[in-house]
Amino acid sequence: MAISAGRSGTILRGGTTGTGRHRMVRRGASRWWCDVVPLLAASGLRVRAGVAPAWPLVLASRGIPYRLQHRSWGAALYVPLLYERLAAAEILRAEHENTPAAAVPLPAPVFPTAAVTYWVLLCLAVWHGVRMHWWPWLNHFLPAVGGLSAEQWAEAGRLDGMRVLVDREWFRVVTALTLHADSGHLLGNVVSGGVFMPLLCRRTGAGAGWLLVLLAGAAGNVCSVLFSGYDYLSMGASTGVFGAVGALCGITLALEGRQGRVKAFAVIAAGLGLLAMLGMEGERTDITAHVAGLVCGFAAGRLSGGLLHPGGAAVVSRRWMQTCCGLAAVLLTGAAWGCALAVYM
Repeated sequence: MAISAGRSGTILRGGTTGTGRHRMVRRGASRWWCDVVPLLAASGLRVRAGVAPAWPLVLASRGIPYRLQHRSWGAALYVPLLYERLAAAEILRAEHENTPAAAVPLPAPVFPTAAVTYWVLLCLAVWHGVRMHWWPWLNHFLPAVGGLSAEQWAEAGRLDGMRVLVDREWFRVVTALTLHADSGHLLGNVVSGGVFMPLLCRRTGAGAGWLLVLLAGAAGNVCSVLFSGYDYLSMGASTGVFGAVGALCGITLALEGRQGRVKAFAVIAAGLGLLAMLGMEGERTDITAHVAGLVCGFAAGRLSGGLLHPGGAAVVSRRWMQTCCGLAAVLLTGAAWGCALAVYM
């Protein structure tokens, strides 16, 4: 390989033929040579310092003549005319072979917990029947439950703005989620929860999902009381149902990023449809609670998305962690009702 110095810089003339010998290139024939670097840049290859050290070696191994010329602004790699596309293709192939493959993100965890979710909804319906005294014979086994009428249970646990803001009875933001005015109110929330809760628990697990919904519903009730003031009265699990819709949307965005935007928009559309069908008509409709539950659920889903990310999926995938979350939801509800009965009695 011959090296000569000229006014334009150092020129390295060389290349290899099929026999491995160097091919000498005359300096006067430079007009028959083409710079391959702009062609590589146009092909999408990131060209920083002009010519990578490996590119001449690639051309030499393929038997393509080349001329490497160093200049003040960088370097240029010349090949004979009609060789430029072949040279660019060989360099691009070598670069793609040496580029490490992008890490494929792990899929989001999926928990088959629909059966547990339906059992919890069934327990909510049974609790409504016990409170409404559908089965009088249970009063002998549950004297504490039978000692209060349905109206007294509602007064003890419903969301009352005066009692919350003045008497600081904040446990009502939890107890109100377990109370329903009548069977129709219960049926609407159970059916809606039966649609969205399995979808949420499929992404979070049953224990974490129900705890997330309980916290989102309680936060929605807090926001409703602070927004509506002292005359606010409410009860029902609809705030938690809309919290489940918002949490599902937030978790989808947290787990799947840009790929999950379409799914998140689909969940939002479904939630708005549910709000239009069940949350915009009727005398007992509480639009404030529904919107607050949706917003708080979305915020809770986004904040908890870091724990549910595939990098931390081992935490929520463990059964003991799901059990702890489920027990926390049960204990929080039981403690709230304990405080309600202690204050009411």
